[in-house]
Amino acid sequence: MTFTYPHESYIIKGVLESKGIETFLKDELTIQVDNFLSNALGGVRLQVPKEQVSIAYKILKDNGYFNKDERIQNKRKKVVVLKSIDYDVTVCPFCHSDNIIKNKRPTVLILISIFLLCLPLPLFRKNYYCYNCEKEWVFKK
Repeated sequence: MTFTYPHESYIIKGVLESKGIETFLKDELTIQVDNFLSNALGGVRLQVPKEQVSIAYKILKDNGYFNKDERIQNKRKKVVVLKSIDYDVTVCPFCHSDNIIKNKRPTVLILISIFLLCLPLPLFRKNYYCYNCEKEWVFKK
């Protein structure tokens, strides 16, 4: 596994070492000295011996740290939801959780305005994202 910063890797390293798996963090000290080198070096790499890779993968999958199959299947898909008068925009329409965020994403028109007018116009696409069910949606008027 790779991490941007060393402190992100310490938790998983501790989990694996508590189960008796030998671990090594490659480029840990280099990135601690200069954090800007993380992207150039490919981040901090958590390494385990070849004979313990399957055991480490199973431990991480059981503890919820790594689930490759689920990440591939649950890619974010934009869902269009029609806005009604009595609908509450502070909750998710799918799981009714209030753990949502309102995102503003730039559109292509911002780039066009920069090139033509040399001035970025604030043209954003608004959408919502739910952290519980990991769905993304927009309200259509």
